[in-house]
Amino acid sequence: MVKLTINGKTIEALEGTTVLRAATDAGITVPTLCDHPDLTPYGGCRLCVVEVEGSRTPMASCALPVEQGMVVTTESFLLTRSRQALLELLISMYYDAGYEGGLEDNELIRWAREYGLNPAKQMAAKPRYQVDSDPNPFVWVDLNK
Repeated sequence: MVKLTINGKTIEALEGTTVLRAATDAGITVPTLCDHPDLTPYGGCRLCVVEVEGSRTPMASCALPVEQGMVVTTESFLLTRSRQALLELLISMYYDAGYEGGLEDNELIRWAREYGLNPAKQMAAKPRYQVDSDPNPFVWVDLNK
């Protein structure tokens, strides 16, 4: 077992566990868009970045293994600004055609609101791609999301 501190809380995690998984197991929420138990962590969305004492830059917690004595902060002014900027970029390319589910039914919108953004006002004004361009009646495709 590895002992580390996340947001001032000392926790134990199995060696090889990621900081994101250790935080989640300890009841600490770290925002993420690309984390899924069936996928290999790669830090693609950058929403799960955390500050690690002694590190120069924020690090993707989904791909960062825990280390003995590690001190991690999951929320700070720097992290909030970083997440807001990232979410603003993602929302600016996002378009909602207004069909069922819409602005209430996904993680991107949930996190954007959580970080003080207004997705309805900040999303793209028009779609970049045709909605449901696939003629297959069993497949619904919206590349704008």
